[in-house]
Amino acid sequence: MTTQAHTASPTKLQNGSWGATVPSLSVEVGDIVTITTRGGKSWDARISKIVWSGKSRYSDGSVTIVATESVDSPTPSHSRSTHSHGGCSCTGDCCSRGCRCDSHCNCLGGNIYDC
Repeated sequence: MTTQAHTASPTKLQNGSWGATVPSLSVEVGDIVTITTRGGKSWDARISKIVWSGKSRYSDGSVTIVATESVDSPTPSHSRSTHSHGGCSCTGDCCSRGCRCDSHCNCLGGNIYDC
């Protein structure tokens, strides 16, 4: 697997978690995306699953919708420990340190970016 870097925008997935929309069809699980909000905040995340690929409804191009995880998380082939803290289900220690702005922090059913 070759890890490629892509740009993306945050996207709410049908299961209620946050993922990303990548303006490309050439993405793979394990690739790194730089997700940038309309407000200019950005962070890196690893693609953990391809949710959908096809023609964009909003432009003439094609897009891939992906589920993501923190780049600090183990690669998808490794197991991950999950912590529960105050309604927050996440990998790593994001909730215990009080910072819920990583893409893998799923607080109360959706990612919270409040740092």
